[in-house]
Amino acid sequence: MKHKLSGGADRAIPPTISFLRPGFIAHRCDQLQPGERLVAVNNISVASLTHEQILTVLRSAGDLVKLEVEYNLNDPVFNKPKNAMHRCAEIILEKETGGFGFTIRGGSYGPDHRKSRAVTITAIRPGGPAHREGRMRVGDRIVTINGTDVSSATLASVQQIVAEIDLVARFVIEYDVSLFDTVKNATGPLSIEVEKIPGAEFGVSLAICEKTDPISNLQKRGVFVDHVTLASVADRCGAIHPGDEILMIDGIGLEFTTLEEAMQLLKGYCTTVKLEIIPHSQMSRDEAGRKSRRRHHHQVNGKVIHSKGKENSKRSESCDYQPSYGMKGFEPRARSHEKPISNERRKTQKVQRFTSNAVEQQKMQGLSGSVPAVHQSATPVMARSTEFSRSVYVDSGIPPSSRSTGKQNKKSF
Repeated sequence: MKHKLSGGADRAIPPTISFLRPGFIAHRCDQLQPGERLVAVNNISVASLTHEQILTVLRSAGDLVKLEVEYNLNDPVFNKPKNAMHRCAEIILEKETGGFGFTIRGGSYGPDHRKSRAVTITAIRPGGPAHREGRMRVGDRIVTINGTDVSSATLASVQQIVAEIDLVARFVIEYDVSLFDTVKNATGPLSIEVEKIPGAEFGVSLAICEKTDPISNLQKRGVFVDHVTLASVADRCGAIHPGDEILMIDGIGLEFTTLEEAMQLLKGYCTTVKLEIIPHSQMSRDEAGRKSRRRHHHQVNGKVIHSKGKENSKRSESCDYQPSYGMKGFEPRARSHEKPISNERRKTQKVQRFTSNAVEQQKMQGLSGSVPAVHQSATPVMARSTEFSRSVYVDSGIPPSSRSTGKQNKKSF
């Protein structure tokens, strides 16, 4: 099977899988993970065996090996981030020899609801179908498989469904999207950093559009986000949305770049992409503010202004000419209870610019450690103090089944 085992009755730690050699059956079966404890081999308990005795049992197991392993339910991979929203996406994968390239744990456990977890992806095999597709991540929850709801199913039943799929499967996954108040309340360009696999797709499509500069009132070109792919790196970071303008990529301005050049910058071979963007929400607020100021300007300079006098009488005045923007001395004088018009105009000409840093850290755990992640600065989620564990049976040729013994949840597949 080509997996490395540590520990034993004569060692400081219990029998534990410490390494899976890539390409061999223990690695390709997608049912074992480093760090899981070995409980039994072909129904033979190894708890009281020495390290050498366990290796002897494995060598003499024959062509069909049935392993019972135990994993920790308090693993952070089962925790949902607090400062995040949840979305769903459909991912289509083609099955290869051994499976779809991901390992799942969790599932419902009827005898003790405290041991129930969502069916969670806990590892992604490098080079497998899920890894090549690029959108699945460690920590994603599987909701449906080919239209079958598995959100409340046991681990054994879910693995049985996966094993019976011949070629293509449609997985609906639930994933986490970070929330940023900085993006929502931004009043200037934002600098963000996003981690990704070198050379992998970033998950956005771009478009070049004409825009009006609010200061010079001239037409300029800009590179805007046209579409964000669900469950992609850009979608999960939570800071990029359709309509955002991208000013710079890795320090390179996009004023004179083509779409192809901009996409190549996003697909670069760096592990981190640094962007400077103007959020669409901010541009919408700025446009609404300009319209409001224009209405105010017309009300002051072109329409009747009413004010209350003594004995509830009313008088009216009007300004019949447009003031010169070049000579402030010819501007109409405002009344004492109104803001000076020149001050209002100077206020509209000010441009506030600052750069805030929306860095999102999200530690992803996987078999190879190469699964893309996004920076997140949220408070880390602590695991429960209670210690629960489950045991699962790994069989390279026998379909999953389940049984329970004592306080442990034992599953056979």
